[in-house]
Amino acid sequence: MKKLISILILLGFIIFNSFGQRLDKDYIDNWILKTFPDSKIDNDVLYILNGLMIGNETLNIELSKYNRDGLTTINFIDKATIDSLTFCKPLNGIVILVSKGQQSWKSIKNDLKIAKGKFKESKVKTTSDIDSRKGDPVLIINGKQIFYQDCFSVINRLYTKDLIGINIINKPVSKDIYGSNAENGLIIITKK
Repeated sequence: MKKLISILILLGFIIFNSFGQRLDKDYIDNWILKTFPDSKIDNDVLYILNGLMIGNETLNIELSKYNRDGLTTINFIDKATIDSLTFCKPLNGIVILVSKGQQSWKSIKNDLKIAKGKFKESKVKTTSDIDSRKGDPVLIINGKQIFYQDCFSVINRLYTKDLIGINIINKPVSKDIYGSNAENGLIIITKK
């Protein structure tokens, strides 16, 4: 009897955690609002998942097919940027989502080269806060933010064959979350 109860508890825990880690619109929207504090999310935002436009009515169904750690890219193009583009209806933004395995090897190789070029080797090691004028973006690898002094050496030890995806955000992100160099953007790398 104790084994049966233990098995049921374990099974319930596994099911609860797997459902808890599923993607949904609220998770995506909250991430965007936290990362880009000046952004606005409403019904006039277009969602693109792996290159396909997803309507608001089916968005949660499509997102539920993925776990939260199954995305390599979440990005937001704001209204000011898309005002120059022509759409059938006015949009307040575009959310771009890419899941693991959907970014091409060629794209990863190109993005890794771009990412490596954004970090400069520090000649002098210091314990003082980062000088955000230096221009280095925030670097996150597999969910862990890399200490700014280590970014150059860490990113230059990465190879395309070891990566699943790279998300390069070239605009300021939330300083409250990412620190003082958040004004230089964000690079999120997912390794195998």
